[in-house]
Amino acid sequence: MPPAPTARGAAAAAVIGDELYLAGGADEVLPLRSFEIFDFTSRTWRRGPDLPLATEHVSGVSFGGDFYVVGGRPAYARGVYAAVFRYRPGTERWERVADMRRGRAGFAAVGSCAGPVVYGGEDPGSSPTGTIGEVERYDPRMDRWEPLPDMSTPRHGLGGAVVGDRAYAAEGGPVTFLSVSRATEVLELPCRADPSPRLRLRVLNRRLSVVRRKRALRVGLRSGTPGRVRLVARARGRRIAGTRTRLGTGAKFVRVPLNARGRRMSRRARRLRVSVAGRLRTREGRTVRRTAERTLRR
Repeated sequence: MPPAPTARGAAAAAVIGDELYLAGGADEVLPLRSFEIFDFTSRTWRRGPDLPLATEHVSGVSFGGDFYVVGGRPAYARGVYAAVFRYRPGTERWERVADMRRGRAGFAAVGSCAGPVVYGGEDPGSSPTGTIGEVERYDPRMDRWEPLPDMSTPRHGLGGAVVGDRAYAAEGGPVTFLSVSRATEVLELPCRADPSPRLRLRVLNRRLSVVRRKRALRVGLRSGTPGRVRLVARARGRRIAGTRTRLGTGAKFVRVPLNARGRRMSRRARRLRVSVAGRLRTREGRTVRRTAERTLRR
């Protein structure tokens, strides 16, 4: 993997699909606003739009196909941020969503079945230890943060992970600045029923559409959530066209190149069978497989 364009530490990071997102953090002197994206397919970095706020000791969360940059601070002992920014891939812009109920830096953040969840962290001067025990989750539909049960041992610099409907808090420091612990806790999350069975891929057009001098099919697809799909067209049981593409949350018409057999058969075929297989992301950030088929007729 090639080095990132900007040297930094204490940044927000997350993976969505085939891309790694890296934002904020600090160099050797100042907090950063820069945002960079690594494409695992092309193995290249590119620059994204700068964050509205320079912040370090910040956390990143992938949820519902979006990248959230949460909290952080301008520098040690100079306050903490409650601000939350969301980046939707393909929009090339950041939008500010509801602030957390309290500011924090050096905390854990995870994408879960209950939404983005943050816990722990530090706010020097806010308490004798300067560490935070409050836990919050973000509801994207209502654009608000809601409290969850506090951690038993407030800590900063802790590790966070989620498995199913449980969030884990691993070790960290009970006192701000340099301290360590072996404490580990688990929180049962208030998860809603998994909506993934309702996610569907749909082939929109019913009529056979051949474009560009019969070198490609034009197929309309729709999905309620972002994902990557593989589209194949067959005639008389034989593959005549295929491609891969990414879907957003709306309709998309895809140009599917015909192979040599397909170019010949498309001149006289009365109908073609189109099948689509895709990996879609649920609102909770999980990946599910969905398929769709339709016969296109002239």
